[in-house]
Amino acid sequence: MRRWRRLTRGKAVAKVIDSPRPSQVFVFGAISIKTQPSSYVAMARDLNKLRSLPGYLAIQRFSSPLVWGTLFCFLHGSP
Repeated sequence: MRRWRRLTRGKAVAKVIDSPRPSQVFVFGAISIKTQPSSYVAMARDLNKLRSLPGYLAIQRFSSPLVWGTLFCFLHGSP
């Protein structure tokens, strides 16, 4: 109930969920936003807009299919 109250007051909530293997980490997170879902999805897909917002340290689109070099650059910056 405490998490629900935080969520309805505009605070982010997170919960670590037990995983079947020690090498896995599962985290559920939620926020409440006051906008149309389509508006949020459009903003979330605009990587240039997201890069301009405070709080985003790094953001990029992963390659498809995923290759190690893409993940390495994301974690450590461009080569």
